[in-house]
Amino acid sequence: SSIEDFHHTLQIAFGWSDEHLNLFHIQGQDYGVYHDGGIRFFKNPKLVKLGDFKFRKNERFTYEYAFGDGWEHTVRLEARLPLDKDKTYPRCIDGRRRAPPEDCGGPIAFMARRDEIPILEFELLQDIEESLHSDDLAGIRARIDDISELQEWLDLDKFDRRAVNHRLKQFSANDPAWRLG
Repeated sequence: SSIEDFHHTLQIAFGWSDEHLNLFHIQGQDYGVYHDGGIRFFKNPKLVKLGDFKFRKNERFTYEYAFGDGWEHTVRLEARLPLDKDKTYPRCIDGRRRAPPEDCGGPIAFMARRDEIPILEFELLQDIEESLHSDDLAGIRARIDDISELQEWLDLDKFDRRAVNHRLKQFSANDPAWRLG
């Protein structure tokens, strides 16, 4: 698997759309997948294979994404598992939560927004209830966008491993639908 493959695998796992600059910092070198206006890397990410690094168990490296937002992820090799010929790879074997929404402003903005979600949910439900009592259909319609945005935040504790693996399977089969998520 190449740096480019791993970048796309992470994008799928996070549910992100690969619209921002990225960078891997591995063993003192920077690698990444070029985006217009971004960093040009010395080595072609399609040709840099992860296996060439000969990572040791528990070795770490970083993956940065959306530089302006400051998403920095530590990647650690936990174990080397034997390949199962009956499974497709890459494959997600576990997950706890969905990733933060892609353009939410970075880790600090994400945490601040997440803390205010219960208040926003309460206020939104109150607004809808008031609109229902006054037969204000326009008021309800105006809040539909707010409901869908809020729903994305309310669902952050839900992780759909099946959906991630479905997109990973599309990716491994070179099916362009993997990009549509």
